[in-house]
Amino acid sequence: MTTAYRWVYCIHMIEKGCFFAERYELTKQLGRGGFSEVWLAKDKLTDVQVAIKIYAPGVGIDDDGISSFTKEFALVFEMNHSNILHPTHYDCYQRMPYLILPYCKNGSAFKFVTSNTRLPEDECWKLIRDVAEGLAYLHEKTPPIIHQDIKPDNILISDENRYMITDFGISTRIRSTINRNKKNKEDEDAGTLAYMGPERFSSNPAPIMASDIWSLGATLYEILTGDVPFGNSGGLVQKNGAEIPIITQNYSEDLKNTIYTCISLDTWNRPTSRQLADFASSHIISNSAPINLSNSLNNSLGSSKAGATGKGNNNGGNEHNTNRKFSKKTKIGIVIAALLALIIAPIFLHERTHDIETKTTQPVTTSFEEMAMIYYNKGAEQEAIGDQLKLSAISGAEIDSLLDISYLNAFDYYNRALKYKDSIKDPSIVNMINSGIDSINTDLTETYHILIKKASDIKKFLLPGMRDSTVVKIIENLEEKAENIKNTTNIDINK
Repeated sequence: MTTAYRWVYCIHMIEKGCFFAERYELTKQLGRGGFSEVWLAKDKLTDVQVAIKIYAPGVGIDDDGISSFTKEFALVFEMNHSNILHPTHYDCYQRMPYLILPYCKNGSAFKFVTSNTRLPEDECWKLIRDVAEGLAYLHEKTPPIIHQDIKPDNILISDENRYMITDFGISTRIRSTINRNKKNKEDEDAGTLAYMGPERFSSNPAPIMASDIWSLGATLYEILTGDVPFGNSGGLVQKNGAEIPIITQNYSEDLKNTIYTCISLDTWNRPTSRQLADFASSHIISNSAPINLSNSLNNSLGSSKAGATGKGNNNGGNEHNTNRKFSKKTKIGIVIAALLALIIAPIFLHERTHDIETKTTQPVTTSFEEMAMIYYNKGAEQEAIGDQLKLSAISGAEIDSLLDISYLNAFDYYNRALKYKDSIKDPSIVNMINSGIDSINTDLTETYHILIKKASDIKKFLLPGMRDSTVVKIIENLEEKAENIKNTTNIDINK
């Protein structure tokens, strides 16, 4: 078949061997859905293998659709994140919009569904973290970008084994345009329905961020079990009363419950993409060890015994004095008193919960309290390290380079914990986190002034000929650390 003939043939049909847009030789179909086809192609200008995603293949869309497509993809090209597959080129050929994407030779997450062996648990947490990080990046845009089509085929694996989401930003209006131009209505992508949450089948089916979370949950469910949770009708079955089928495969309860939570019937019971990414990261940091609230609280007590700084409410008659710095003994006492109450409840309810689980197939969802406590405990540990270094600096010793780093790490962990406050039912946990925030702000303020004073003291001994010496670099380093604290936190340096 000549090149010219293949080019003409591509106008009417997309198939192996033809040249698309007079440039890309299609060599293998990588995927196909209701709206598009993905092909492996060779760019004849560069002799490089690329992936080409062709929308409305063989049919094309009208002028209004092309105009809308172009405007939407202008936004797509501004998206840059390590967990998003970024297109390198966008164009339209014979009324068929298309994207040129890097070719991922490792394929997509769909290969885990078709393989004979299940994905290891630690790799599952990595997939959750990577995809949730990509979604968080999209969801945190103004206005938020809803992916609308999370499924195994749209989660690609980079050469560095990083999970990357693709095919985002296609609005409902564009999808309707493509469907309207289809000649064969039987070509609808029934598989995509399997990953659509129950709210997408309501009288107000506008996609929301929680819909992407449901789709990710359904994707994970399929990767673990080999089947989607509610068949090809997806959330419609759940909306009509079906319960979430139990995952019987050999995975931890934490992983199973995370998936159950993602595919909750009610959108407000699902985690946000940021919460999900943070929770998965905590498992990866902890080498995927099972995490539960009781263990988190016990670890917090252990950290206190080992010297970690506990935080709690000041119930000694000064409850409005939130900026007061507690002594170490007071902090530990408050932590123990607050946490014991929390530990007793799970122990008391354990038998009852076990009894309920044996009588129902409704899964128990992951508690947001445990997510918050993971970060709270890490913050307390980092603050304890900073406290020791600060005492050393105050006593006249050389300032340790980890002083500001430890406190800034604690500041970051406490604020991560605080993100869950609206999902935490126990007010004592929120109070502990708020107390930690107040305490670390005081620590950072004191550290700022220690660094500034140390730099000022050294300056007094500078001689005119020392302007380019190592001493000057020490001063600049101290001032830079102080400035970093001021710029990255919300401390009041005038205190």
